[in-house]
Amino acid sequence: MCTVKLPATDNPHITTDSGLPLTYHVIEHFLGGQEFDITVPAATNVGTTFIRDLMISGSAKKYQYDPIFPFGQQSITAAPEPVVVNTSIQFMPYGSTDFVAVDVSALLEGTSIPADITNDDVFFAFTLNDVDPVDADFHPGVWAAGGPPFVAEILIGPENGGLVLPVGKYTIWFKLVDFPTVPIINVGTLNIT
Repeated sequence: MCTVKLPATDNPHITTDSGLPLTYHVIEHFLGGQEFDITVPAATNVGTTFIRDLMISGSAKKYQYDPIFPFGQQSITAAPEPVVVNTSIQFMPYGSTDFVAVDVSALLEGTSIPADITNDDVFFAFTLNDVDPVDADFHPGVWAAGGPPFVAEILIGPENGGLVLPVGKYTIWFKLVDFPTVPIINVGTLNIT
């Protein structure tokens, strides 16, 4: 039996840009497992809730289990797919450690930036209250393996050297140091809950 604490998705103080309710995506990484979405209502009493009781109707589909690569890797050299932020809202519980990533190819489409930019340095900044970042706000990111598409990422959270952010709603900024251009782009919002 696995126990997980999740923030409620019916919190009236948290809204999405689209106005749609907040959900979690669940993947059961085992033979016969499924993928499905859930909502987590506010706790009104103490007790155990079974995850399947929270499933959103029609969201379930079979998980393509591979016994050699149960988490979905296609080969030994393939890197896990990062969560890509495309000018969207992302939520992360405080204390979690995970990557915030951005598909740089999509952001720079139609610009004069070269096709292969993986030799360029990348940085991320997280600012509160929609404040524009200053140089001191930027933290080094890394390129995810592979490409195209070219994906840059930064580890957020207290484990494994991640950038620790207090609870709050952050604007995510991405900076690419190319020559002669150095674009700074607002790529979304990160809510640490």
